[in-house]
Amino acid sequence: AHDRMADRIGQLKALGCEVVISFGFLFWKYHHVFLPHYCLDLPHKVLLQKDRIRAAMQLWSDDYSRDEFVAQVAFRTSIDHDMINRTVAGKHYFPPGMYSLAEDEVFVDCGAFDGDTVADFVEATGGRFHSIFAFEPDAVTYPHLLQRISQYEDGVRERVHPLQAAVGRKPGTISFEATGTMLSVVGSGASVVPVADLDSALGSLDPTFIKFDVEGFEPEALMGASQLLSRTRPILAVSAYHEQSHLWRIPLLLSSLLPDRYEFFLRPHGAESWDLVCYAIPAERGIARA
Repeated sequence: AHDRMADRIGQLKALGCEVVISFGFLFWKYHHVFLPHYCLDLPHKVLLQKDRIRAAMQLWSDDYSRDEFVAQVAFRTSIDHDMINRTVAGKHYFPPGMYSLAEDEVFVDCGAFDGDTVADFVEATGGRFHSIFAFEPDAVTYPHLLQRISQYEDGVRERVHPLQAAVGRKPGTISFEATGTMLSVVGSGASVVPVADLDSALGSLDPTFIKFDVEGFEPEALMGASQLLSRTRPILAVSAYHEQSHLWRIPLLLSSLLPDRYEFFLRPHGAESWDLVCYAIPAERGIARA
C-alpha cells in the first residue's frame, strides 16, 4: 500500500462513516487475539523498556535519526499515524547521501525474497561488484529469485549465488510459514527449512555489505554473524519494525557486536515509515555530512 492512514480515514468519512479509528485500537482492546503484530504491542511494554530506549537514543548519528526514533516511540504508545508520516527518497536499503558503493562489494542479502533488493544492488553498482550471496527460505518465492538471476547477463549472473535457507544463530532447521509474500514467517508454519548462520556459511569470506530483512528473526541472525562482524567492517542494513522492541533492540545489539567507529542511522521507507531500517555504517565508508 502507498496510501496513508489519513487517506483511508478521509475516504471512509467521505462515504458517510461518522466514526473511523485505526485498527490499532481494536488490537489493543483484544490484544490476546491480535498482538503482537509487527511493531504494534501493548503500550505499557514500551514504558517498561525506558532505560534501553534512552540508551538507544544515544547511538544515532544525525538529527533525522533522532527525530524519527522519537516519532516511532510515540507511535508505539499512541497509534497516532500522523507521528510517522515521513519516507526517505531513494531505493529501500540504498538511501542517498549515507554511504558509497565500491567496485569490490561483497553483498549478502538475508531475506532476498524474489530478488528485488539484489536487482536494486546490481542497478546501484552498475553491475560492478565482486559477488552477491542471496539467502531465501521460502519455497514459493525462491524460484522467482532464481528466475530473476537467470535473466542477468553472464558476467553478472555468475557472481550471484542463491542459497535456499533461513539465516539464524546456528545451523539446523526451523519451521516456516511459506506464503510467497513478504508476510512469510520464521518459527511457525507447516514447512521445515534449513538454517544457516553467517559465521559458518560464509567461512573466510569478508562481506562488505549485509542486509537483514528476515521477518522478525533479525536478532538471531545477527548473533549468528557475531564472529564475522567482529572480524570485518561491513555496512549493515537491518529491518527494525517486525517487533515493537526491535526499534531499540536492533541498534543496541548492533552496537554490542560491532567494532569501534561505526555510525548509526534510522531511515523510514514505504508508506508511513512502516518499513524502518537501522543502518550501521563504518566511519570510513560514510559520506561526509555537514
